Parts: sequence; C-alpha cells; structure tokens
Amino acid sequence: MTRQKVFLVAACAVALLLLLSEGGQCYAKSESISPDLKEASLLVRRRHPDRALPLLNAIILREPKNLPALLAKAKACTALGKYDEAMAVLGTVLRMEPRNIAATVSRSNLNYLTGCYTQATADANLAIQINPRDGHAHVALARVLLRALKSKEAQGECAKALEVEPKKSDLWRETAVIQKSLRKGHLTTGALLNAIKLAPGDTTNYDELASFYIEKKMYDKAIEPTQKALQIDPEDGFALLNRARLFLAKRKLQEALSVAEAAERNIAYSGYPNSLKGEIYQRMMEDETAVAEYSKAISK
Repeated sequence: MTRQKVFLVAACAVALLLLLSEGGQCYAKSESISPDLKEASLLVRRRHPDRALPLLNAIILREPKNLPALLAKAKACTALGKYDEAMAVLGTVLRMEPRNIAATVSRSNLNYLTGCYTQATADANLAIQINPRDGHAHVALARVLLRALKSKEAQGECAKALEVEPKKSDLWRETAVIQKSLRKGHLTTGALLNAIKLAPGDTTNYDELASFYIEKKMYDKAIEPTQKALQIDPEDGFALLNRARLFLAKRKLQEALSVAEAAERNIAYSGYPNSLKGEIYQRMMEDETAVAEYSKAISK
C-alpha cells in the first residue's frame, strides 16, 4: 500500500463529489416538489448523500414514478459508491422517459466513473443529440475526450457548454476541473471565480477554489474561500478538510488532526478524511495508526 495510491483514491473521491453536484437539471422546480424532496435534494447538492438516501427511498416508496426523487437517488448512490444501484435507478428513469436528458447525462458520467468509456461517450453524444443546448451534456463529452487525450476537443466542448448555458455556476466549476487537469491554472481560477459570482451560496465552488490554491501551495489565498464555505455551511466536510490541510501546511499537526476528524464525522462515506489523517499520523511518526487510516481510505 503506497501513499500515492491512497491519495489517488482520495482525489478520485473528491472529483466524484464535484461531478455529482451538477446543478438543478435533475430536480423539479422548487415550488412543485414536496418539503422532504426539497430537503433531500439540498442534502445531495451539499454533498451529504448518506443523509439524503433514506429520505429519497421513503419518497420513492410512496411515489415510485417520482422522477426528481429517482434522479436524486441515482446521484446519491453514485456518491456513495453504490454504482449498480445508481445504474438500476437510471434504467428505471430511462424506461419511463427514454429521452430524459438528465438521466442520459448522469448515465454517461456513471459509465465514465466505472471505466465504461465507450458507453460514456455514446451517452454524452446522445444527450447532445437530444438537446444540443444542454451544457452538462457537453461537459460529459469533454470528460471522455480528455481521458482520450484529445485536449483540444475537450476544451471545445467546455467552450460550448459555457456558450449555451453561461449562467450556470456548476458548469463553470466543472469546466474548471477539466482546465485544472490540463494544467491551465489561470483558466481554472477564472472559471471558479465566475462560479462563485453566479452562485455565492454554493460551498462547492469555494471548496474547489481553496483546494486548487492548496495544491499550488498558495496557502494564504486558500484561507478566504475556506472560511467562506464554513460560514455558509459549518458541516461542509470538504471545507473542513481544506482547513485541516492548511493547518498541516503550517505543521500544526494536532489542530490538523482535530479538524480532519470533524470532517470525517460529516462525510464519513468518503475515504478522503482517512487519507489525510494517515498523512498527519505519518508526520507524527505514528506509522501503525497511519497505515490503519490509509486502509480505511482504500476500503471506502
């Protein structure tokens, strides 16, 4: 077991959660949904899928054909690593509505995450065929193009996404993730700042910006977005992780560990807090405890 492998697992978990916060296309308009579905949808968007799933299961038991609940459940299951269940839910939606673009895009993303790249490409192209002006469909295609090392084409799809839906903050954030993969730092920060401007109450945007600054060792710049995210949602586990990483950068190991443990309590389904705790324990020269935390990270 290597630290590199553990951090790769952790990075994939974070990327997955960013991927799953795709915005409102999967949900009905707020005035047309029940209070429990509003709560569950908010929990999914705020990356608490473990808390959302029981609510969604209850709604679907009551209303088996509730499309917004089914689509939200697919996202929650994906975030929790329940890929087969997520695919089954998306299959249910697509049998009800074969041209449901939200389900088609989500299936493309799920196929991408599970390594079914040919099907992911087919689903992304189908979504674009259904609605060429759906930005998430273009981003889904950009991901598979990037994976195929077609960076120019991937950037073109990102540009199309922002051209057709320039007011969607999540599209700016998702294209930022792709730009980061292409090592285009100025485009990454620019896109994230646009995302924040469009949706100042969405903690995911601040978390991604802070994480980018931390990766670049621009720790002073990471402080403000981290604090802002926690002001909006004190239970934002990813903001807590960023705070722990900032403490770690300053070699304040006990403070880093305490905050990482708080993050773990809020996003217990993710292996990322355990991965970070493993690094902290290694710095503390507690190797056995570090190995145990790395093992937990891999198992999640």
